[in-house]
Amino acid sequence: MKPLNLRNYILLSIKQVSPQIILLIIKIALFIFLCSIGFAVGYGLNKSSNMVLENYSSFSFKTNVSETRQQEILTEIRQLEGIEREIQGSASSEGMGKLIVFNSFAWIFESEEEDMPYILDSVDGTITDGRFPENNDEILISQELSNGMNKTVGDYIGIEEMLPKRFKITGVYEGKANVFISQNIVSNGYIFKIETDKINDFYNHLKTYDEISISTDRDNIIEIIDNIFYLLKAVGFLILIITAIEVTTSVSNLNKVYFTERLSEFAILQAVGYSERFILRRMMKELSIIISVGLVGGILLGQLIMTLFHHLYCVDRGIPYRIFEPGIIYFSIILSIIIFLLTYFPVKKYTKKMDWIDVIQQSNT
Repeated sequence: MKPLNLRNYILLSIKQVSPQIILLIIKIALFIFLCSIGFAVGYGLNKSSNMVLENYSSFSFKTNVSETRQQEILTEIRQLEGIEREIQGSASSEGMGKLIVFNSFAWIFESEEEDMPYILDSVDGTITDGRFPENNDEILISQELSNGMNKTVGDYIGIEEMLPKRFKITGVYEGKANVFISQNIVSNGYIFKIETDKINDFYNHLKTYDEISISTDRDNIIEIIDNIFYLLKAVGFLILIITAIEVTTSVSNLNKVYFTERLSEFAILQAVGYSERFILRRMMKELSIIISVGLVGGILLGQLIMTLFHHLYCVDRGIPYRIFEPGIIYFSIILSIIIFLLTYFPVKKYTKKMDWIDVIQQSNT
């Protein structure tokens, strides 16, 4: 007797295996969406703060520092490696309140007119509406900041948005980082654009001067951010672990029930001469197909949910959110492998101990 090939058997048994596949699709999609929320926190921080800190450093001289000493310090700093551009101006932020209220810890760049296009280009920005600021009470903002504050070209922003003064928005841009760009001459302030691999050395050198105040103290800022989000990250990680356990347990249990109910079928195959190895290999292939279809379906459904969430919720509110996160796909694959192992090995152990005569007799009673 020759059993049906695996493809035909799956097609004939689609009603039996559909509950496992549907459940796995839903669980994987839910897991992907929950992971994406956690990734969005890190992505938002990176886009609004850390991305700028990777390449920029800003400082100002204290009021009691003489002009001669300022020039001496600047001469020493200009000799450092990795400097791509020096800008007269300042880069600052009004604090963590922005991160909590607007989900954007964005930097305010104040520079002379000729440096503003360079700053915008450094964040891969392109103006989509309006123009560059032409006065010190005008400002250029990112599209996400515009959406988050519900402000656009021609509107005013200021203290209520935790900015140092009142600005008129003259332009909105799309780019890889969220910043405010304003035209303002800062006589004793400087911004340096540094190569990423040299930024730590540059900061360490700046810290040797008592005469300057560093406004982009990356170590301090990152520490503050980590402290604020430590509990959030811990809670989020715990939720994901619980979700992963629930997904693997529920799906693997359903799979075990499905394969256990088919012991009589395996016993008949063994009774007519098929080896234990053949039966286990058939079970492994069938389980692989079920989990593979569920994984692919779950990833597609999860991506659909993420896309809808981004366009229907995040865009209008200016919330940083990436539709595609490769790390989430890797987690989903690992989760599927765990489900496979939790299903296969218990059933394999039970099958190896199975007495096919007893199973057939019990199925006929």
